[in-house]
Amino acid sequence: MAKAIKTFLWIGCAAAFLGCATTRPAGIDVGQTNQSAVAKRIDPNKPAQNKVVWERQNYDVYNPTDTPALQTFTGHSDRVHSVAFSDDGRYVLSGSRDKTVRLWDINTGKEIRQFTGHSNWVRSVAFSDDGRYALSGSDDQTVRLWDINTGNEIRRFTGHSDWVNSVAFSDDGRYVLSGSGDKTVRLWDINTGKEIRQFTGHSSFVNSVAFSDDGRYALSGNADKTVKLWSTQTGDKMALIAKNVQDRLRTGYAALTDIPPPSLPEAPVLTKSQFETKAEFQERIDRAAAEREKQIEQVQERYRKAVEARNLERQTYIQTLPQLREALLSEEMAKEFGDPALRDFIYDAERRIAYVTLYADRGGFEQRVEFAIAPKEAQDMFNRLDEVEALVTFAIKNDAMELSDIRLRYGSFSEAVASVSRSNFKSEPIKVALKDEKINFDAPVLQNPNLIDRFAVKALRFQGDEQDDLSPLIAQAKQAPIDPKKWLFVVAVEHYDETDDVIYAKNSAEAFVKAAQKKLGIDDRHTYSFIDDRATASVFDDHLKRFLANVQKGDSIYFYYSGHGIPNPSGGEAYFLPKDKVVDYVTKEQNLMATEVYNRLSNSGAKQVIAFVDSCFSGRTDNISNFKGVAAGLFKIKRPEFDRSKMAVITAGTSAQFSSAHPQKPHRLFTYYLTRSLLENDKLDLDLLYKKTASEVKKVSWQKGDIYLQEPTIEGNNKLEL
Repeated sequence: MAKAIKTFLWIGCAAAFLGCATTRPAGIDVGQTNQSAVAKRIDPNKPAQNKVVWERQNYDVYNPTDTPALQTFTGHSDRVHSVAFSDDGRYVLSGSRDKTVRLWDINTGKEIRQFTGHSNWVRSVAFSDDGRYALSGSDDQTVRLWDINTGNEIRRFTGHSDWVNSVAFSDDGRYVLSGSGDKTVRLWDINTGKEIRQFTGHSSFVNSVAFSDDGRYALSGNADKTVKLWSTQTGDKMALIAKNVQDRLRTGYAALTDIPPPSLPEAPVLTKSQFETKAEFQERIDRAAAEREKQIEQVQERYRKAVEARNLERQTYIQTLPQLREALLSEEMAKEFGDPALRDFIYDAERRIAYVTLYADRGGFEQRVEFAIAPKEAQDMFNRLDEVEALVTFAIKNDAMELSDIRLRYGSFSEAVASVSRSNFKSEPIKVALKDEKINFDAPVLQNPNLIDRFAVKALRFQGDEQDDLSPLIAQAKQAPIDPKKWLFVVAVEHYDETDDVIYAKNSAEAFVKAAQKKLGIDDRHTYSFIDDRATASVFDDHLKRFLANVQKGDSIYFYYSGHGIPNPSGGEAYFLPKDKVVDYVTKEQNLMATEVYNRLSNSGAKQVIAFVDSCFSGRTDNISNFKGVAAGLFKIKRPEFDRSKMAVITAGTSAQFSSAHPQKPHRLFTYYLTRSLLENDKLDLDLLYKKTASEVKKVSWQKGDIYLQEPTIEGNNKLEL
């Protein structure tokens, strides 16, 4: 339709030009000069009148101001900067300084619809070829797409940093072009509103833009007195393909959403009655905990299975990403480039080699290729080149596509294998993996399969009976002389992001730090303390590295940890759990393995290392499983490896037990007696400190019940000096 209109307009201009001629055409009688030329129909039955007569009406064609308008469209309240015809010639579009775009009926002159939303002058308007959409460019630096039928804004294209002087649709309706006072021309995807490419090079304002009919080129006119021709193809299509693949991969991964955690029964908050003993209250707590554990056991099991299945889907998605990416690229190539085709066939009869141009029928790709073929088949192929089927394969290497295989199939020969005759086609790099997105394909975030239940914490934290008697002991203790060769490294977590809390871990760690500094003579500057919010995974990497760099040969290191100890279900290795890690995936972190941490400590320049670990690495804490829905009793724990001649490790219990909170004190049971023993005895060696602590912990834990039995252990050299 566009070509038909252009032809019509061209003919119209020719007629007007002829109307302005001063010579008399053969067979035409020119009347009065103050009359317009009008061709009269001649009666064929009257030979004397067999001629065309042009008569002039009462206006002068040489003075255009005297020519009356066929239609006047009124309604704008300020200057009109741009107008456009619809392709069918029924409507007119106008853009004005009054910030509106208006649609008019060409026959009646009446306004049909008004498009509002721009916040500044509208400088350019355009109709889509199908007449369904209007486009406008404005001084508000935006390009807007409008629905002709409803007047609604469909899409807004943003990115220009100055007013938009000119806009245009591509003939296929897939792209938009805009030119701006920011000296750029921009190509946009009409479906997404995203900028595909920016054309830069003009030294002044871009005043006008246009598409070629096939959409392969863009044209821009500029205040710098130049017109520039731009290619919209090849690299741009490859970039669009890459973007589409990225979007589809991202969408596919995003569809694998987290499994929503189920609601748990509301946890009761137990209060000790004045008529029940502490032992009776503890029994009531235990009964309530056991009953609740049964209630959530089945819920947890279903949740774990669902989460693990989803995590497997995510991992499988990542593992199959290369194959999936290739499949999507093939689809996008076909969508953007269409079918491969052949042209420009040339045959070298001496060498029996044919040369042909392989190209995309939608443009944007072409490559000269060659292949061996017999003369008779070559002639037949030459005569019917459009019937040859081309099968083209691209390989992905280093995130770029390379033409790797071309096979031609046609009639009398089954298949010819072609090769690139000059140089390999290589597109602009196609980066498909998302490096800066929230979802990182290379390191997907796996969902935590453990439900977090704070019930046990609420039950144990009964108020009124908890008396912190360590604080006065610390205040009364005499300060030992500061020893510049002693260093203390402390990590303790009470409030975890992804699992149950370790109650009183923070309070216990803070008390231990103060007691150790006073009784062992450790300088505050030599103390590296990371408690609760600071106890993230980086502590066991960057901060420990910095700490050990300061330790000199012959120094002594004291290491303290309170928090969850996690066993590897498959290998049995023990791991420390930082605040920000998930129980199920901590075993993927080598630097969090107890053996790794102990070796880094014992392999340092220090002459001795003493570690106090308020954890048992059994997979349970306060009788609550860290791996929900997994039987912790099945774990077999390996003994951590370290230099046993220069290091000793005292833990809160055996690997078959779990560490507990003190039943009457706001502390961890092991740390409470460790700190108390340290404060109450002026002359202690390591072995005696261990025995005093272990004796008290075992006695109090046994009184709570057999399942709470906690027996601290010591490994390594128990003869080290405190």
